Amino acid sequence: MSAATPGPALAPDERVGMPEADEVVPAPADPREPGDVLLEVRDLRVSIPTPAGPVHAADGVTLTLRQGEVLGVVGETGSGKSVTCRALLGLRPTPKTEVTGTVAYPSLGVDDITGLPPRRLRRLWGRHVAMIPQNPMTSLDPVKRIGDQVAEALGDTVKGAAARRERVIELLRQVGLPAPERRLDAFPHQFSGGMLQRTLIAIAIAQNPAMLVADEPTTALDVLIQDQILGLLLSLQRDLGTSLVLVSHDLSVVSQVCDRVAVMYAGQVVEIADTATLLTQPRHPYTRALIGALPSAVARDEPLRVIPGAPPPLVGLGPTCRFAARCELHEAACDEWRTELLAVGAPTRPDSHHSRCRRADELDAAAAPPTTPKDQGEQR
Repeated sequence: MSAATPGPALAPDERVGMPEADEVVPAPADPREPGDVLLEVRDLRVSIPTPAGPVHAADGVTLTLRQGEVLGVVGETGSGKSVTCRALLGLRPTPKTEVTGTVAYPSLGVDDITGLPPRRLRRLWGRHVAMIPQNPMTSLDPVKRIGDQVAEALGDTVKGAAARRERVIELLRQVGLPAPERRLDAFPHQFSGGMLQRTLIAIAIAQNPAMLVADEPTTALDVLIQDQILGLLLSLQRDLGTSLVLVSHDLSVVSQVCDRVAVMYAGQVVEIADTATLLTQPRHPYTRALIGALPSAVARDEPLRVIPGAPPPLVGLGPTCRFAARCELHEAACDEWRTELLAVGAPTRPDSHHSRCRRADELDAAAAPPTTPKDQGEQR
């Protein structure tokens, strides 16, 4: 499979239109290089109004993503992972949701998308950033044929019915669907869960976007298909040079496929580091507890470890530590400390190791990784 160049930077005069001639529109040369900062998020806050008060699903999230990098976002259910990652594309849970902070794409020439109108956001979606949703069973239109839904994702990048059909077949073959030319007229209910997820991946990569957001893409699939889908995502990411944000609640999966990992708890990033460092030298009690709760962290004859208590409701939370009630290292001074992401050790750049714990430097580094980090083991 040959490498493909991600889509070009946004142009002010871009217009979405339907093609009229039998030709593929070539992508202009892209000046981005691996390692360039593609995504820069600063103090992102997503507040959802409810009768009980605003739910702060994302509260002060700060992170960066470089070109060609795989970033894992991990945490318990309700930690704000999905809401945060949807905000990276300008998606809101409700029309009245309040979003503040900055979501910038420096490599694409976009300073901030949080205030962009839908018309401007539509120029960004598909061509530059795309999303693979969580549930393949409910993400496709049940009354439209598979081929038509994939073709719709091409936008105006391919012109003419014949060329568009060939490109759809190529995409379905690229994601591993057997005999793709026979699948074009099928409806979603005729596909298995794994085939539907592959179709959604084909839709997401249709315009070779610079960034993919995969929101727990294996949740509804059995274990064997999960492994196949993760392998497919990594293969496409390498071949296309695409950056990938992988949302998951499974730290062992994230440890095998991601370059860096952001751990979220109660709407906040509590620790972020490269994968090997996070697994072997965790500097937040929640990260350590997640690693300790993995089955691989205990002997076969020992009971599984659990994290006592439950995450707090995301309504009416103050500026102090949200993990305090469950933390074995909690002390009185923690109740007075206004949390912030602190650099661990001597930071060499903004995306170095950071922890939201005032005692981060006191934590010892003796924490065995639950599985082999991506850069030290066999690749999927």
